[in-house]
Amino acid sequence: MIFAVQTLADAQRNYTVRLVGHLTSDIARMPCLELPEGRRRISLDRASWLIQEKMGLALYWTQHDASLLLVMESRNAMSCAPELQPPPEWDGRLWLESFGFARVPDPPARFTVTLDFDR
Repeated sequence: MIFAVQTLADAQRNYTVRLVGHLTSDIARMPCLELPEGRRRISLDRASWLIQEKMGLALYWTQHDASLLLVMESRNAMSCAPELQPPPEWDGRLWLESFGFARVPDPPARFTVTLDFDR
C-alpha cells in the first residue's frame, strides 16, 4: 500500500485535504488522517472521490462501526446539508478501510478522496 495525505486549503474557516494512494490488497480499518488540534471543531461539508472499479472505501469518524461517515465506490461527490458533525468523543482522526479488493481485475487499485471541512 502506498498512501499520502495532501493539504489543499488551510484557511481560518475551511480545511481541505486529499487522500491518494494505491492498494495491493484490502486494508483493515486504520487511521488515515489526523487533523491539527485547532481544526477539530469542524464538520464535513463536501466530499468527492475516484476509486478504481470493483473496490470501495469506508470512512469513519472513529474506529467503531457506529461512527461510519461515508461508503465510497467508483466516482461520486456529495455536498452535506446540513454538514456532518463528528461525534462528541472525536479525537481528530479519521479511519479508513477498503472492501471488495478481491474483485479488482488488474491490481493495484488506485484512489483519490477529497474532503472539505468547514468551521
